[in-house]
Amino acid sequence: MTAPVAWKTPAGFVALTQPEIEAVAQAVVGHIQTCFAAEAAVAAQIAALSDPEEFDLETAFVAPMRLHSPVRMSACR
Repeated sequence: MTAPVAWKTPAGFVALTQPEIEAVAQAVVGHIQTCFAAEAAVAAQIAALSDPEEFDLETAFVAPMRLHSPVRMSACR
């Protein structure tokens, strides 16, 4: 992919440079890895339970999602 690339923002369309496109790609990969790491942590917790009925799935995801926070998209407009 070559720059500039049209990107839609809340303020309208902007042209992203190659470094900005790479920052977006890093942020996406970081987010996906965060989700997978959190899911693995929660799956291990569930597997260790004798009675998963009372397991609070939503609460279980909070800590791993914070621990593995994704790359920030500060380079993007």
